[in-house]
Amino acid sequence: LDATFGGDGKVTTNFTSRFDTAYGVVVQPGDGKIVAAGGVAGSGGRFGLARYNPDGSLDATFGGDGKVTTNFVPGFDGAFAVAVQPADQKVVAAGQVGGGLGLARYLPGGGLDSSFGGDGKVTTNFTRGLDYADDVELDSSGRIVAAGSANFFGSDPRFAVARYEADGSLDPSFGGDGRVTTNFTP
Repeated sequence: LDATFGGDGKVTTNFTSRFDTAYGVVVQPGDGKIVAAGGVAGSGGRFGLARYNPDGSLDATFGGDGKVTTNFVPGFDGAFAVAVQPADQKVVAAGQVGGGLGLARYLPGGGLDSSFGGDGKVTTNFTRGLDYADDVELDSSGRIVAAGSANFFGSDPRFAVARYEADGSLDPSFGGDGRVTTNFTP
């Protein structure tokens, strides 16, 4: 363990007194700050992001105390993946929002980016079942690509991939409507 990180190589962060967990992490290009994304308790669950300085201390320039939460719906929300746009340091988190695939984009200071989906949040449904994102990446053109599952608990679960333009709209040049599913079993 690296003792220059948190004093003993470990850092924990509480958002609530209940269950909070991190699922995704990324190191920001340029400044080496670390962004962790996951789910936090309350309101059925929320996206939770924490940004740390390279020494493990919370970065107070992100959300005022290093932590940001986002509620999409009264049901379960949770981020499973996170990416940082290298050109502008905006943070993109992806996961599950109720029964759909959810994305949120944050400004470098932690506020939601209203140029993305109108309010910083986008939800995409592939099926009437449970759809969610396990990973998010940025392609060479700056589009956002989220991958996960469609109809996860249903009788026909599939790989799901969606590609978004910078404004959060689905990219129709990808699969005709921005969404593609693949079934590997008959």
